[in-house]
Amino acid sequence: MVMPLANDELVITLSPSVTLTLRPSLRAAFRLAHSYSGFESLFQAISEGNLTAISDLITMTCADQLGWAEYARNEDPSMIPALMAAREQLLAFIPALCGVTNSDSEPQSGEPLSFEEYFTQLYQIGTGWLGWTPEATWAATAAEIINAKEGRVEMLAAIFGKRDDTETIDATKGMPADLRKEINAIGKGRS
Repeated sequence: MVMPLANDELVITLSPSVTLTLRPSLRAAFRLAHSYSGFESLFQAISEGNLTAISDLITMTCADQLGWAEYARNEDPSMIPALMAAREQLLAFIPALCGVTNSDSEPQSGEPLSFEEYFTQLYQIGTGWLGWTPEATWAATAAEIINAKEGRVEMLAAIFGKRDDTETIDATKGMPADLRKEINAIGKGRS
């Protein structure tokens, strides 16, 4: 299966001189999910126009922290209408925090994971399977980690062989069944 890399960053323009790039890093997703007890509460708060929730989402995902802080501090009278106008874009950005891409069209089976379990497993994949540093893993998006894991599995299958043209060797073979199930379920769109 070929899964295209997602362009999961969001660019929003709040004024002619303020354009921000939001990046759904694992760190931002984890903090937002924890702060709002999941993304449903965050989604609801932003859809209702809660300025704190809007600000939290931007603050935790903004690539230019200083630019955002300066804009927010200036108390420009057009800031609140600009933030309200960006709500639809922000709401559409929330699934990227979970690693959901537009190509995730088929429903996945299995037991659902809590967001804490999901993010913990993504962190373990980044630092364990992929050998990334903790900082690199926290800075990566869920979609990047999932894609890198798929690439790693394909590499292992290429090195150690395939059983036939469509089936690859299970890299989790020999692990306890419950751990195999959880690892193989990572990146399957469960939330």
